[in-house]
Amino acid sequence: MDDEYIEGNRVARLKILGLIFTGMALYLFAEELTDMIYPAPIVTDPDKPCESLQALMAPNLGMLLMSFLVFGWLSIHNCRLALRVKRSGRWPPPGMDVPFRTRIQYGKKAKTTWVALLVSAGMLLIHPAIMLYGLYITEKTIAEACIEIERSRSLHESGVCLGD
Repeated sequence: MDDEYIEGNRVARLKILGLIFTGMALYLFAEELTDMIYPAPIVTDPDKPCESLQALMAPNLGMLLMSFLVFGWLSIHNCRLALRVKRSGRWPPPGMDVPFRTRIQYGKKAKTTWVALLVSAGMLLIHPAIMLYGLYITEKTIAEACIEIERSRSLHESGVCLGD
């Protein structure tokens, strides 16, 4: 049996290089971009620690939303690609541009590929879910700490001594 190949094209190579360089630039400048979007709050009032803690959480919410957008888009892309591979029964599916000469795989290898694409789509959604849970726990802890701070202040102002 003669092996079939798909020849790579320049457009796919440029797309891959563009994605690599964009990802590297975002990685290198992520902190600067976050600082531009969410400037660091200046904590000057020690009497209001709750407000400063909540202001520090705003960049985390922004990063969470960005990760949901990026990882959500990648997950949807992987699901769609997995469905195309399952329908055609080959990898790469018909009409897909490849950056380099690629051998077409049929049968068990194609099935393994579409299962791996679906698993990776699910794994891409785990990261934002963990970040969301971490943000929830942090916000909950800050709220409880603020309630405790306010309670101890009100007790202190009323003259009740907690240390005795």
